[in-house]
Amino acid sequence: AHWMYEKALRPQVSQGDVFDQVPITYVSPGSATEPPVPRVVLTRAIVMTHDCEYDKPNCDFVIVAEIRRLDEVAHNSRGNVRERRTRNTFFLDSVPSMMEESFVDFRRLERIHKSIIQGLAGSGHRVVSLTDDARAALQWQVAVFFGYGRQG
Repeated sequence: AHWMYEKALRPQVSQGDVFDQVPITYVSPGSATEPPVPRVVLTRAIVMTHDCEYDKPNCDFVIVAEIRRLDEVAHNSRGNVRERRTRNTFFLDSVPSMMEESFVDFRRLERIHKSIIQGLAGSGHRVVSLTDDARAALQWQVAVFFGYGRQG
């Protein structure tokens, strides 16, 4: 078994669950005469909100991070992403027939209504769940990105 993913999806939606069809908003800057224009894209994303926060009844919004394909990165930088030598990413191994080599992009965090994630979970759009070890690695990399932990 691979260290990164659970053999089966966790019973409840959890931090580290990967979903397809997550709405992410991109806003074009506009200009001096035109206002910014929002555009919603349905894409793959990972739940970043911790389980103990997600489970609270008054938690209406969750944080997700967009997942991008590794082949979007320059070829000579892919090894750095795989080896977790880049602060703003977290590498995700491929899952045959489900997910190519990818990475979580911490520069693309989004706040979405929890009901969207619940709806996606109920309609079969949850792809994989991270193991506890992978979730700990994800949490560490988030801390590094936001300025804690190792420097450099």
